[in-house]
Amino acid sequence: MRTRDKFQIMGLTHKLKGTGIYVNEDLPPEERRKHSLLLQKSKELKQSNPHAKTSIKSGRLYYNGTARKVSYTINEDGELIEELATGRETFPMEGP
Repeated sequence: MRTRDKFQIMGLTHKLKGTGIYVNEDLPPEERRKHSLLLQKSKELKQSNPHAKTSIKSGRLYYNGTARKVSYTINEDGELIEELATGRETFPMEGP
């Protein structure tokens, strides 16, 4: 499949919302494992603060809670690393 086709398909997945059908990018096993860890952390954060916003972009989990902004990555040892935001950063779920 061409990259252009992939982007076109992924760009139309919003039309499947509410149908119970999901389309995810096929990732290499290591990236899948990292994404799974970030997704698990995202669920934990949302459980403790249901009003918080989270998003996963480019191997990084962004968390915007009421009191703080944090991003998480996975290091080479498979450990979750938390990085506090400086307050000036724009997170992916925010506008310009």
